[in-house]
Amino acid sequence: MNVVLLESKYWKDLSGDIAKADLKYYIETVANDVVEVLPDVSPHLNIIVLPNLSHVTEEMKVGGSAYAPELMDLTFDPTLPLGLDKFKEYIKDTLYHEINHTVRYHYEPMSRSSELFWVVSEGLGVVFERDYGKANHTWKEYADDKTMHEWYEKFKNADNPGFNRPEGWIGWAYKTGAWLVDRAVKNSGKTVIELTKMPTKEIIQLAEVD
Repeated sequence: MNVVLLESKYWKDLSGDIAKADLKYYIETVANDVVEVLPDVSPHLNIIVLPNLSHVTEEMKVGGSAYAPELMDLTFDPTLPLGLDKFKEYIKDTLYHEINHTVRYHYEPMSRSSELFWVVSEGLGVVFERDYGKANHTWKEYADDKTMHEWYEKFKNADNPGFNRPEGWIGWAYKTGAWLVDRAVKNSGKTVIELTKMPTKEIIQLAEVD
């Protein structure tokens, strides 16, 4: 595993509460904790770190993206507006979430043509970070079964030409994915780690929503 802090003009804005070297060490430590519980993380995983990318989230002031089994990024507001403790908590949560994606992409490569692939992938990340990383993100909690089934149907139809995404689409994708994964876990007795290695279609079948 390789953690690289890329050069950026924004490092000058880094809060005095943490040094770059300490940040790198913290990321490496948490990533190794994830490896202890999640099999098949690539030993060649590269985690690139760069402040102020566009996917810093409003809730956490931290963000991340996984691109392939060997590549993911971490980004954040370097001023740490929520304080050091929350910053470290959300960096941890993001690492659990995104590293889960890198393992998933080993078994089912990223698809930009399937909305449900994305939904289920985010659901796996949400459930893994919650159950194994102890993440507590109230904004990712899903609603009742009736509401969630309605959103599932919207996502299932989203690949049709001319489909217009309704407001709140991204947030509901995380919630719908987590709902599907929790149902699949309950119905099958499999863990989220086992589901991470399974195709989207099989996970949806285990969720028993069609």
